[in-house]
Amino acid sequence: MKFRYHITAADLFCFLEYHVWHSMSCLMAVMIPVLAIVGGIVSFHAQNTKRGVIYLVIGLGFTLAFHIQLLYRSIRQAKMSQSLAGQLAMELKEEGLVILQGEQTAEVAWKDMGKLRKTGSLILLYTDPIHSYLIPKKHLELLDDNNQPLPSNAEDWKKVYEYIEERIG
Repeated sequence: MKFRYHITAADLFCFLEYHVWHSMSCLMAVMIPVLAIVGGIVSFHAQNTKRGVIYLVIGLGFTLAFHIQLLYRSIRQAKMSQSLAGQLAMELKEEGLVILQGEQTAEVAWKDMGKLRKTGSLILLYTDPIHSYLIPKKHLELLDDNNQPLPSNAEDWKKVYEYIEERIG
């Protein structure tokens, strides 16, 4: 099975957001705003409007700053990364996968793959705990044996996911 795709800054944002929400840094990113907002609500209830406003501003500020930081990191990473500049092609074979970009080729055996995850917009194929291949669902285009695009289908990503899932378990 062959397909090609490209990764956008929005895809990187989704990936970074997924990683943050599934890590320990999420605890700080969530707990500080929640505690500040709860403190604000309690302060309003206790008739301390000034303190309530300050806590609410802190809570909302942390929430916005967190997402702005992720957005900035994804845009910066998309601009700086050579591997994200063009289209990537991937071929799934019985022995492993082959990643092609321009003249560069990388081969990874199925036995060297870690876990496989799917999010709302991405398929994540991990080679170790911190490195993964991002496969955006909406930018995926299946190819025939002559590298010509097959008729597009919104469910193409499921074929790719199931094929990989069969091989790495």
